Parts: sequence; structure tokens; C-alpha cells
Amino acid sequence: MPGATTTIYDLARATGLSPSTVSRALRGIGDISPATVARVRDSAARLRYRPNAVARSLALRASDSLALMLPDIANPFFPALVKAVQLRARHHGKTVLLCNTEGVPEAEAEYLDMLASCQIQGVVAMGLSITPDEIRRRRGAGMKIVALDRAAAGGSAASVQADHRAGGRMATDHLLGLGHRAIAHIAGPSGLSVATERWDGYRDKMGEAGIDPGAIAHGDFTEGSGHRAALELIRSGRHFTAIFCANDLMALGAISALRSAGLEVPAQISVVGFDDIELGRYAVPALTTIRQPLEELARVAVDLLVGLLRGDEAREPERLAVELVVRESTAPPPRPVAGQGAPLASSGIAPRGGEDVRSREDF
Repeated sequence: MPGATTTIYDLARATGLSPSTVSRALRGIGDISPATVARVRDSAARLRYRPNAVARSLALRASDSLALMLPDIANPFFPALVKAVQLRARHHGKTVLLCNTEGVPEAEAEYLDMLASCQIQGVVAMGLSITPDEIRRRRGAGMKIVALDRAAAGGSAASVQADHRAGGRMATDHLLGLGHRAIAHIAGPSGLSVATERWDGYRDKMGEAGIDPGAIAHGDFTEGSGHRAALELIRSGRHFTAIFCANDLMALGAISALRSAGLEVPAQISVVGFDDIELGRYAVPALTTIRQPLEELARVAVDLLVGLLRGDEAREPERLAVELVVRESTAPPPRPVAGQGAPLASSGIAPRGGEDVRSREDF
């Protein structure tokens, strides 16, 4: 029934305009032609549109609100970062509106239009995937955007992130220092800057050690993809005694896969993750990882955004130092038994209890 459920997005579809243009036309602000204003208001009357009271309330207190956009609230790395952002925003007297985009560009664009219509001009964004031109267009309309954890494409927004390449170097150097030479890598999604930088760090240290990069598999930063990638490494027949995983969730999935193949961590295979999520601290074995400085990332990002809203000049992109946290999932490589080949010299590994590793796709 029109009116009861009609939204500003319905009006946008009916008129062929953007939600932000529809909002400005309804409120009589902005440089919009009288013909467009009339078209929007005619559609609103025909569809019996009623302004959203929540949106109106948000608009009234927009100066006290920031938005936080993130791609995947289910990834345990992000809730910890959300909490840190909220605490820092509270320090500035700001509330935070949370927008979960699933990494979908269309959802990001809709959220940004909604925020603009509510006059919320400050956004901390994790993992923006809309085009640089779209980001610049919104900045040109007065929106202030700070990219957190993952830089915006083409340097189209101010950014604050950890030094992911240094973290990849640190993780690989730790394994090399233990005596590993056959080090595999489970990389993150292709084309994602943080995954590429962590992979680059791994290749840097392997090259400095005069060692060709080892076996490579790709995941999507989920536990299940790490499980599948580790099985892929096992089946490849490539020799390895350690795996550097591009995030902790994939590392936990990899450890499960190694166990399903009858391999002990770290007695036979060492595993390093990246992020230092809480789950990794309580895993068995506890996960060696690269810690991102969550509180500092949040502090710098929110302070930068508040400064931009006050008229400060944008600063150069910031990269914050990471830290190696050594726990129980790494150890020196096993010594070959006299008369036998090195561990994982071939893919002919008998899983514990005769289990078929190919069936372990249960994540």
C-alpha cells in the first residue's frame, strides 16, 4: 500500500533520480531545478510518501553523528575495530551509525546517498569498493571520508591502515628464523590491496633469503577458505614445513585441515596468521600472528575525520606499525628421519583414521 511503506528509494526509482537528489528536492535545498522539484513532489503525493521520522531525527543531530561502513560484520576482526571506533568517537562527543555493506558497491553507494540525505557528512569506511570517481564526487559535495584498514582505490580518500607489507615480512622472517625454508602461503582475495601487500611482504623476505616463494593457494579471508586452501596445498605434492596465512581465520581453517590430514601443528607444520583476533589466542595450539594496532588505528582515523569536518587539511596516508605475537603454532621444522624423505614430499599423505581429506568441506 503506498504511503505505509514508500521510501525515498521508491521515489528515486519512480523519478529516475538519486536518493540524495530526491531528498534535497523534498526539503527544498540545493541547486535543483523547479521542474525536478515539481516532479519529485508529484511522485511523493501520488505514492503518498511520508518522511521517515528516524531519518529526520538523524538529520537534526547530524553534526553529532559519524557513519562507519564495513564489509563483513561476521569477520571477528571487524567488531573489535568497530568497538575501538565507537569509543574514540564518544571521546569527541559523537555517536556512530553502523552500515554493513557486504562489500557490494551498490550497497555502499546507497548508504552514502542515505547518509547525505540525513546530512551526515563524516564517514569512516573499511573496504570501499565503489569507484574513485564516485568517492571524489561525494567528497566534492561536502562529504568527508576516511578509509580505515584498506586504502581507497586510487588514493581517492584519506586513509589510515596498518603496514601490511611489513607484517608479511615479519611473519615470513619469523619462520625463516626458526629454520624453515619451505614456506607456503595462503593469500587473501586477488585484487584486495591488503592481501597483495601481505603477499608482497612474504615474497620480499623469501627473496632476501635467496629462496623461491613456496606453494601458493588463495582464500577469501574466511575459515572455510583457509581449510580448503590448506587441503589444496597438501594435494599439490609441494614440500612445505610452514604456512603463512594472510589472516587469522584462514590460519584457523588451515590448522583444522592439517589435522584432518593427520599432521600435527607445530610438530610437523608451523602456521602463522595475521590480525590477532581473539579466537586465535584461545585456539589449540594458540596462534602465532601479526597484531594490528586496533585502538591506534581507530584513534588516528576518527581524529583525522573529526579534523576534516572542522576544516583541517587532509594529511598524507598513514601506515601504523604491526607487531609479531609468538604463540604455540610455530616451531622449528622437523628433522627428516634417516632413510626417509622430508615431510610432505608428496601428496600421498594418509589422513588420520583413513579419513578422506577431500570430503572435509564442512566449513
